[in-house]
Amino acid sequence: MPGKDRYNELVHLPLFVWDPRVRTAGEHREALVQTIDLAPTLLEYFGVARPADMQGTLLPVGTETPIREAGLFGIHGGHVNVIDGRYVYMRAPVSPENAPLHEHTLMPTHMRGRFSPAELADLELTPPFGFTKGVRTLRMNGRTLINPYPHGTLLFDLLNDPEQRDPIVDDAVELRMANLLAGLMRANEAPASQYERLGLPATGPVEDKHLLVRAQRDRAELTAAPLPDPEDFPAGRFSLLNPVHELTADPAAREVLSKHIPGIVDTEFLQFLGPLRLIDFAATASGLLPAPALRAIADDLAAL
Repeated sequence: MPGKDRYNELVHLPLFVWDPRVRTAGEHREALVQTIDLAPTLLEYFGVARPADMQGTLLPVGTETPIREAGLFGIHGGHVNVIDGRYVYMRAPVSPENAPLHEHTLMPTHMRGRFSPAELADLELTPPFGFTKGVRTLRMNGRTLINPYPHGTLLFDLLNDPEQRDPIVDDAVELRMANLLAGLMRANEAPASQYERLGLPATGPVEDKHLLVRAQRDRAELTAAPLPDPEDFPAGRFSLLNPVHELTADPAAREVLSKHIPGIVDTEFLQFLGPLRLIDFAATASGLLPAPALRAIADDLAAL
């Protein structure tokens, strides 16, 4: 798989910690921990009671005590993932629309600006989550430039494939990992829309009928294929070699991008994607633009 898909390199990071109460140094532990464990550990060290709704547990400094069976991670609108230390399971949506996808927030802002009036037009007030301390949240249709559907659902064995280059098909392992994933989603109060988006049951066990790795294997193979050279695509007044901001500045080229990659014309995304050539964006777009999609865009741009 391309490097951009090796989530283990991004999230399975070593943690260096020193506790003056434990007179050891240079030791290595195998326990699976997460950043949510830092806060309760620090509170315990300073003798401060942790809030009732705080997640995480104490870091196993000086012991080999396992503290969790698996860890949940991901990005809004992308794969929802679970790792147990050996296997990584990356659950993709069941529909190409990557829907339903909702935002739940008390602060309607993106990284680079406020929500637009159009985004807020259909907002609803929803019941509070356990961690919002009785406060209801705003819910509205979400957006993302990252649609994991082209990749399909992926399963990796880190023991034999630490670089996550070769996804495996193993129904028994997937069933166990999918149940871990669903359990952690429930523990974190995932909204109902997430279970629908991922094709998982909101209650009860995950069963064989919910498995996706085998059914979506062809997508994983397609998006793993290397992209052709830019010279292999047609070129005209506009091509894949144009920066994204140049393409979006021309009404006809912008219409092509809107047809094939709707999210890319969003003002916030353009603020950091604009300088990239479209071919460079494809190389880092996590399967959003596999070779057939690039060919279609290049053909439409060359025809302008």
